Amino acid sequence: MSTKFVISFSGTMGSGKTSCCNFLRDRHGATILNFADGLKEMVCTMFHVDLDTLNANKDRQWAVPLPLLPSMTAVITDMTGISADNIDTARRFHSYREVLQFIGHGRYSQVLPPVAY
Repeated sequence: MSTKFVISFSGTMGSGKTSCCNFLRDRHGATILNFADGLKEMVCTMFHVDLDTLNANKDRQWAVPLPLLPSMTAVITDMTGISADNIDTARRFHSYREVLQFIGHGRYSQVLPPVAY
């Protein structure tokens, strides 16, 4: 019986996270999961866009900063289990990237399930 491990990498852009993942995949058959995939799915649901649209426009600045509407807050609550009371709905966002970072840094990471070894 083989032992399974969960290995995570973090770091700035260009620090080698993808290279390390590719090495483990190529050398040991590891499965690569990206933290951003779940975040992107959530933001696509919130803004009713597909993944290609999100990726193509994630850095484009919006003409008018947008708040998190109640329907968007509901998506975060439904997909993460975070209470709506813990979501800052007063904040305004200028791009999809800002929304991704807001959820990723401040909210989504709080509810990741613990990993059992």
